[in-house]
Amino acid sequence: NQVIEYEDSVINAYVADSFPEMKKSGQGFWYWNMSNTKGHLLKENDACRVSVTIYDLDGVLCDKQDMKIKIGKNQIFKGLDDGLRLLVRGDNAWFVFPWYLAYGLKGNGDKVPPYTSLKVYVKVYRDF
Repeated sequence: NQVIEYEDSVINAYVADSFPEMKKSGQGFWYWNMSNTKGHLLKENDACRVSVTIYDLDGVLCDKQDMKIKIGKNQIFKGLDDGLRLLVRGDNAWFVFPWYLAYGLKGNGDKVPPYTSLKVYVKVYRDF
């Protein structure tokens, strides 16, 4: 799909300029785990408490939430749910998600417009 290929090229250039330490995941988003805490990776049905700060690629704050979630239960957008599986309790990480792994065609109400790729900072708390 040409739209997805174009978006990927935009994000590749953005990451190269802004986050050269990021790696691309097999699912198609970019991530940088700044902590590399020792422990077990989060997995399906794990409950965790996270702080999530969401920006568009221009750096405009879209949303900030502290929440308790269960991995794999559709409580957050798909890309972030997959991204959390690369982290352990106590980690801090940056992610860049193309719009099709974020809120997609619909956006998220008045917080995130449709077709918006996102830069997301996540802190996974040690406690639940």
